[in-house]
Amino acid sequence: MSPITRYAGQLGGRFVSGFVMAVGVFLAGLWIGFRLGGVSPRIELAQQRETASRTLSALADHANRTLREAQTRGDALTTQLHAANRAAALTQEKLDDALRHATTGSTCLREPALRLLDGAHGIRVELPAAAGSTPAADGPAAAAAGEPVSSDTDVARWIAGAGLQYDECRRRLDALIGWHAEPAP
Repeated sequence: MSPITRYAGQLGGRFVSGFVMAVGVFLAGLWIGFRLGGVSPRIELAQQRETASRTLSALADHANRTLREAQTRGDALTTQLHAANRAAALTQEKLDDALRHATTGSTCLREPALRLLDGAHGIRVELPAAAGSTPAADGPAAAAAGEPVSSDTDVARWIAGAGLQYDECRRRLDALIGWHAEPAP
């Protein structure tokens, strides 16, 4: 007989049952440890997901609030711009009427000068195609029949219209700059 068998025989059933119980308790402890060890990372992962979800929700709320504020500011600036443009158009109508009364309608620019201005930067005189006529003599002589001319009224109205366009452009740029500027608290 082997020494282990003899020793086990001396102890009888107590040794085997104690040994089996000890192994069982040890295995149960291992199993519980692995289960608890596996649960802890899952709990941490769930907590991290919840934190990330709250953070994303807060960011989305902030983005929505910022967008609403920007839209409100943009709407207010657009309303101000439209009101300023309407006021400028009324002023322009009054100015045009006053210019008709203040000018004589006398010839100011004739066709050669108008053709030169038509090609200048940002100026469109809208002349008909060139007729191939010779330039008229310098001086206040009357323009040939059918030759495009510009009266002092036309020139004055064009200057006033250019000023109106400049002011409208300035107002639009001011509105854009105002929209991009930090809002007042």
